[in-house]
Amino acid sequence: MDQNGITESPALEDDSGRKKKKKKKKKPSQEKVLRKERKAAKLIKKNNKLFAELKNGTPAFKVEEPRATPAAAPREPSATEPAPQKETGKNGTPDFDKLAANVAELLGQSGKIFASYLQPFEAAETRQGASNELTSVVRTLGRVAEHWLSDPARTLEAQGALSSNFLGLWAQTLRRFSGQPEPPVVPRDPADKRFAAPQWQNSPFFDFFRQAHAIATAWADDLAARAESLDPHTRDKARFYLRQISSALSPSNFIVTNPELLHETLASNAENLLRGISLLGEDLEAGKGTLKIRQTDISKFQLGVNMAATPGKVIFRNDLIELIQYAPSTETVCKRPLLIVPPWINKFYILDLNPDKSFVRWAVSQGITVFMVSWVNAEARHRDKDWSAYMREGIFAALDAIEKATGERDVNAIGYCVGGTLLSATLADMAETGDAAYRACRLHRCGRSESLRRRIAIGLARSLDEGDGLSRRIEDGLGFQHAAAERSHLVLRRE
Repeated sequence: MDQNGITESPALEDDSGRKKKKKKKKKPSQEKVLRKERKAAKLIKKNNKLFAELKNGTPAFKVEEPRATPAAAPREPSATEPAPQKETGKNGTPDFDKLAANVAELLGQSGKIFASYLQPFEAAETRQGASNELTSVVRTLGRVAEHWLSDPARTLEAQGALSSNFLGLWAQTLRRFSGQPEPPVVPRDPADKRFAAPQWQNSPFFDFFRQAHAIATAWADDLAARAESLDPHTRDKARFYLRQISSALSPSNFIVTNPELLHETLASNAENLLRGISLLGEDLEAGKGTLKIRQTDISKFQLGVNMAATPGKVIFRNDLIELIQYAPSTETVCKRPLLIVPPWINKFYILDLNPDKSFVRWAVSQGITVFMVSWVNAEARHRDKDWSAYMREGIFAALDAIEKATGERDVNAIGYCVGGTLLSATLADMAETGDAAYRACRLHRCGRSESLRRRIAIGLARSLDEGDGLSRRIEDGLGFQHAAAERSHLVLRRE
């Protein structure tokens, strides 16, 4: 080593015997070492800042300069205000060890759930309903595609409508990434709560996915609506299927394209995903391999205590129904009783939820004698029950029991949702067979999608036709239901 601190390596001999000197290595100066350390510290600080911004739900890049606002005075948190979340790691970064452990557990739980989902298929316990529905979807959407692809001019029109909108979206997104304020190509719909969080608008990245989904959804719906070669029934079914598909493919349903979900996943170290996978497993277990989504905790409700609390008793039962007669709450009652036919996909207490949300309690308080059909849950013993059985053992049997209990043959009738479909089909059957001379009844429709539900129900009736004219009577009844919306005081009378 010389006086400059440089070590001179011994000479080496090459193959020819000549001595070969090794290159001298200089020791890095203290200044260069300090520069490297400062550069590494800046990089670590920048990464920590990015993690903190993502955790707090703010974009990692700034599109517009925020306006300066005066600092708000400190306030005391209210009793109902949730406590602020604690930092999960240093400098606001996630706890990566815990995050990795939760992700590993999530993958393990996913494997178990997938195995439980496949169990009914392995045991040959599944029905052909799902495959039939999928076949109907493919056939319906295939007819729409055939309409647009059979003509080159229509094909070019469809492609141009989609590509022009996406080109505009790409240009708008690139300008936003460069820092220029740009109005959205597709403004946010205030009624759509999926994209209500400000991150969807503040971030060009997430806003691009929102607008792309909206453009594709509107384009597909327009193609189905303008397929003139298809009948209205097929067009309505195609639009219905497309709405379900587009809703399933919404960017709000995926972690990497949903800023709220991404923020919550990092902030909770993926514990939110573990809770969700646990609930999914419980729903699959409740449905015995079929997804049975629960929207509330049913353990908090008790019949006769905090729901279905209007006094009444069962006065008749058979293999399909129990008929409930509610106790009067007035000194006198109206002469003509009221029969309510609810849907069998709900329980009878859909109209008697609690004292503040009970149509039954209100009707009884008006002096009306109310009867309610309560449908028996379908089991294997009901496999041979058809639509006619629900008419005979449901509505006809209820009318006979009401006449026996009150002596009245004139009955006001209310049909709710698919109960209204059954009631209107029963009226059509009674009119055709001469079983009754009726003036009409009150039917409660299923909402804004009544036209679509009506057409789907007609298609179902046609598929169930056994040659006895039942489907035609169902169609007549559905037509009656559709036309009865303008009539307010209607009566059902059996002769």
